[in-house]
Amino acid sequence: MTDCLLTVKQTAEYLCVSSSTVYRYVKKNELVHYRKKFGLRFRRLDLDEWLERDRHKTFSIDSIFHESLTIVPPIVIDMTKGGSCKLAKKGQTCNYGYGSVYFRKTKTGEKRFYIYFYNAEGKRIRRVVPHAHSRDEAHEELKKEILEVIAEKQNHAEVEKKITLKEFAVVYRQYINANRSNFKSDIYRLEKLEEFFADIELQEITPMMIERFRTQRNVTGNSKATINRYMALLKRMFNLAIGEGYLEKNVVRKIRFYSEKDQIKDRTLSYEEEVALLNACSKQLKPIVIMALNTGMRKSEVLNLEWKNVDFTSRTIKVEKTKGKKVRYIPINTVLFEALQELKKDQKYSSRVFPFDNIRAEWENSIKNAKLNGQGITFHTLRHNFASCLIEQGVDVEIVRSLLGHSSLLVTQRYVHARDERKRNAVENLIRQTHYRHIERFRAIGISPNHLFSAN
Repeated sequence: MTDCLLTVKQTAEYLCVSSSTVYRYVKKNELVHYRKKFGLRFRRLDLDEWLERDRHKTFSIDSIFHESLTIVPPIVIDMTKGGSCKLAKKGQTCNYGYGSVYFRKTKTGEKRFYIYFYNAEGKRIRRVVPHAHSRDEAHEELKKEILEVIAEKQNHAEVEKKITLKEFAVVYRQYINANRSNFKSDIYRLEKLEEFFADIELQEITPMMIERFRTQRNVTGNSKATINRYMALLKRMFNLAIGEGYLEKNVVRKIRFYSEKDQIKDRTLSYEEEVALLNACSKQLKPIVIMALNTGMRKSEVLNLEWKNVDFTSRTIKVEKTKGKKVRYIPINTVLFEALQELKKDQKYSSRVFPFDNIRAEWENSIKNAKLNGQGITFHTLRHNFASCLIEQGVDVEIVRSLLGHSSLLVTQRYVHARDERKRNAVENLIRQTHYRHIERFRAIGISPNHLFSAN
């Protein structure tokens, strides 16, 4: 059956190329072919002979040194092929099996030698050897490059260090303790990852396993945003494992994170709810709530604030321990200024403005006493409220971004939510502005302008 004739499609499959590539080989007369009335045909025997002519032998480091001493004069592949433009003229190319050397003459007649080889990743490299004045000197540079390529390939071929996710979690805990400020949530999520992957080695974790983990977290009731936090944690772990030499690639990059657009919380406080919450706060919680309502600071930023960062002279707060690790300054308004002054009188020896590690119990009691429980109000709602109030007062969104400490306006948009009343007024204003300009248009569609603008 080896002598049976193959069609173009069968030949392409046999050579593992496309049909267009086969036609290109035929046009260049590189493949032996038969042109009949029923089309082009090829023999397997001819294809095998053609492949055999281009077979490259493997080589080792020792063989390169031996070949460099005993090599016969290099084969000249092409003496005429090359650039014919005015800027350069390509000279003869010499193939050494593991790479090539060729030279070009510049417009001024200067001879410049180039080397051609493949790096460890299989990428084709062409570069000039500026210090080479002869083909032999360029050849020496080529051998150095090939030695580096082989050494790099051998390093990749070495047996990878084996470690399970549970074992690497110990390393990662040390990393987050030293490099992350809000690591408590990461510790909890890390425990869940350890329970699921247990003693599976990092190299054996596949995208399908990660998808099963996501399904499990979804069944247990985690939201899409929470599951994304798990994926972000696992991605950071794998990046650290790559740096430590346990992995070569991060499989989490193949996982597409869930969209969180439908989970953006736009809850803000009305004036009545804000008053009710402040009245329900305890003596120590009330200044904390006032701080959040008038600065938009996160809970961690409020609780970690120190008196040295509160400047009563310039009425500014310097926020250092931020989520993005960027310092920002927030002005102190009159309400907050008076609250901080009263607080300063009572706290003479504390370096922190609010010397509390946890305010969860007091916050929940205040929400309950204000009859706001079950309405989706969290401490972060105060940050939303701060941003929305500024926007309603006509403050530029760029200033809001700066006060909130966001790196992008896209993030700020998640916190800016106009109330329904403001939206309604905006639409009504659009109609009022067109009263005199488009009165004829309203009449044309059968609507009385006097009826529309009777309120004016």
